Amino acid sequence: MCKNMDNLNIGGVPLKSHAVLAPMAGVSDRAYRELCVRFGPAYCVSEMVSSKALS
Repeated sequence: MCKNMDNLNIGGVPLKSHAVLAPMAGVSDRAYRELCVRFGPAYCVSEMVSSKALS
């Protein structure tokens, strides 16, 4: 495991940790979101939406 990691930045904005949460369709139910809030990723993206569902 790497002990010395550079700071993670997105567009010049530094993130407070190296944990990020990717979008995952059909996975982010209430219990999952509560776990994410508890363990606090520095950056997260909401669940994906099908473009067909929006039209």
